[in-house]
Amino acid sequence: MIGRVFARFSLALVLLTVLAARSQAHELTDNRANLVLRAPNHLSLTLFIDYTAALQRVLAPKAGRTEFVLAMAAMEESEFRRQVNLANERLQSATRLTVNGKADAPPLRWAWPDSTAARQRFRQQAMAATVGTHEHDQPSEVRADARWEAPIESATIRFSREFGRVLVVWYRPRQVWTDAGREATMRFD
Repeated sequence: MIGRVFARFSLALVLLTVLAARSQAHELTDNRANLVLRAPNHLSLTLFIDYTAALQRVLAPKAGRTEFVLAMAAMEESEFRRQVNLANERLQSATRLTVNGKADAPPLRWAWPDSTAARQRFRQQAMAATVGTHEHDQPSEVRADARWEAPIESATIRFSREFGRVLVVWYRPRQVWTDAGREATMRFD
């Protein structure tokens, strides 16, 4: 009796693992960046990236993903923070923004994922790797700002190589007040 229950449980676990792996293969997301001109001289940058992959490319480019995840998950808290901070500094210093074709306007006030949450993600990925499943890392949000002394008419951005391929979207938002019960008309030209 126990043998049959165990066999059914094992079969169910194998099927769930295969189905999970197949479904996750279709949910892969690309790295993307949104640049928004908030004011004539203020540009905000929001990145949605595979943070684990970016950290691996900086900290252990020759290691396999599983090896890297297991090492990061097992690391002492202070060393984990130190390594992540070093990687973040490298990623942001290699990102270049040129405004109006003239000079670099380095993005400032970078906001990286919280190290406690990042460590938890590594632990979840390590547990998934240990039991033989693949847990796809959801994109992490990274923010920065750039200000320029004159109105920003154009910008060129080059991301750190370790981010990999990045889809860039840029725009200047339009906004209008609408009174209660009134319509707001928007044109998308």
